[in-house]
Amino acid sequence: MRSRWPIPKDWKTPTLATTDWLLVMLLECLPEARDMLLLILWRAWFVRNQITHDGPEMSVEGSVQFLLSYYDTLFNVRQDQIPSDVKRKEPGNVRTIKKWVKPPCGRAKINVDAAFSVDSGRAGVGVIIRNDHGEIVLCSGRVVFNCASAEEAELLACKEGLNLGLKWVAMPCELESDCLVVCNALKSNEENGSHYALLLREVKELIAELREVRITHCNRTQNRVSHILAGRASREMFSKVWLHSFPDFVASSVATDCNPIMS
Repeated sequence: MRSRWPIPKDWKTPTLATTDWLLVMLLECLPEARDMLLLILWRAWFVRNQITHDGPEMSVEGSVQFLLSYYDTLFNVRQDQIPSDVKRKEPGNVRTIKKWVKPPCGRAKINVDAAFSVDSGRAGVGVIIRNDHGEIVLCSGRVVFNCASAEEAELLACKEGLNLGLKWVAMPCELESDCLVVCNALKSNEENGSHYALLLREVKELIAELREVRITHCNRTQNRVSHILAGRASREMFSKVWLHSFPDFVASSVATDCNPIMS
């Protein structure tokens, strides 16, 4: 995580006779680093419980991606709670939130995301496809059962997006996800020995069928619509496609992207 987060490199276990050493070390950190370290400890405890109770396999890459996405989500929630006048007064403390970027001329962009519940094995996959003008070709949300991991759910989202692209898009595509683990796996030519290897192969075969697919990684804030679609599909257990339109519950996120609807 040090390659992605500003975690102190000189952390050493202090020679304290009590169990207060962790508290002392956290107090010495900057607030942002302290929040990140607490999230790492929380995730480590969760993984430990999964191992202890014979839960699903938890990969290191999956935990890294989860923590990155979770922290971005927490940051965005905090920013939404800050009054606009405070944000104007303290521009140096406000991180620039990245917005969705239109694909190059002559290409469509397929944004995908997944929501996964470890406890139930239920997942939701969300897809939004837009053309090079930013116009919406379609939106989709689908519930999936008996999913084994977050990575598998993300690959299922990619598969859903590519299948819809094959049917409804007549131009080269970009497949965009905020899951770096899956993006790297799709780009790699090395043999994959993970539990989702077969699904990964199926997605790569779909990529070969489409016209010049490019795999791109994005920030969570650039993938809001598909993120919301995935979460709703999982919670409400629906499977639906909206052609040249979108459901009301993603309207504000679509507006944030400043994209017109395809007429």
